[in-house]
Amino acid sequence: MDNIPDDATSDNKDIVIISDHLGDGFTFVLMELGVKMEEVAQERRNHLDDTKAMIRELLLKWRSRKTDGATTRPVLEAMRMLELPLDPIITRLNSLTSR
Repeated sequence: MDNIPDDATSDNKDIVIISDHLGDGFTFVLMELGVKMEEVAQERRNHLDDTKAMIRELLLKWRSRKTDGATTRPVLEAMRMLELPLDPIITRLNSLTSR
């Protein structure tokens, strides 16, 4: 996974990109990142009709709690372990750094 940017973007565009692509495996990815199921359940109630917003909020909370190492790499490593598709995310993330 050498082509994955390590740094989080200051405006959290990386979180937006991941949220847009994560899909059905989001619960397992969040669990791998240490997010508690109670927090996932609460955000589901807060975002009943907007899964992407829910995922984005949970990833932002994860990032704010885990000040060291809360980059895109652990998220994408969890996705890879769960055999979720990474190519569209990596392509969009790399386009952020090439600007």
